[in-house]
Amino acid sequence: MTIKIKICGLSSQEQIEMVRVSGADICGFIFADPSPRRIEPEYAESNFFSKAACDIERVAVFVDADSNYIERCISSVDANLIQLHGDETIDRCVEIKNSFGLPIIKAFGISSELDLVSSERYSDVVDYFLFDAKPDIGLDKQRGGLNKTFDWSILENWKGGDYYLSGGLNEDNIDDAINFSSASVIDVSSGVENEPGLKDKEKIKNFVKLTRMAYERKND
Repeated sequence: MTIKIKICGLSSQEQIEMVRVSGADICGFIFADPSPRRIEPEYAESNFFSKAACDIERVAVFVDADSNYIERCISSVDANLIQLHGDETIDRCVEIKNSFGLPIIKAFGISSELDLVSSERYSDVVDYFLFDAKPDIGLDKQRGGLNKTFDWSILENWKGGDYYLSGGLNEDNIDDAINFSSASVIDVSSGVENEPGLKDKEKIKNFVKLTRMAYERKND
């Protein structure tokens, strides 16, 4: 098994093409506030995002969204996976999975061992976990894309399923992130931007290259 790379927060056909040519594996589209990378399903549909990204995996990202909105957004990018980045309960995750028949990625903010233990309760429900830096408290606070890392050594005690590693990853720390974790997917957003929401082609290309190299070194 090789590691997969997800570039999240895409908002244009140009950005989708940057991801495709970089050799990354997954496009992430954010349908949640507050985020400078949020898109609306009508925008994604009118700009033919599903066609532009048809040969790469597509993740639709939500924060405590209702089912009607989830359905519209999934359709707009023809999503392969659903990422839940809010306070979705176990029952809500089951409901969404049963309603849409797509794999579920459940995100958890990590700042201590207790956060990791708490996430294990979802092991029989979700398909993948996503571990990110814990956001600031408050309903109006952004849940992801914070350009903020956490202590990856906490993950040494993880006993659950496959997980995505996110939170403040960039060219300078990806080698350490690979070495200190057993992530099956590396998830980056702000680390390949010039400013919030503005992706950079060279940063994406370099990040993908360095991630692959770090993984190969670790597994030699």
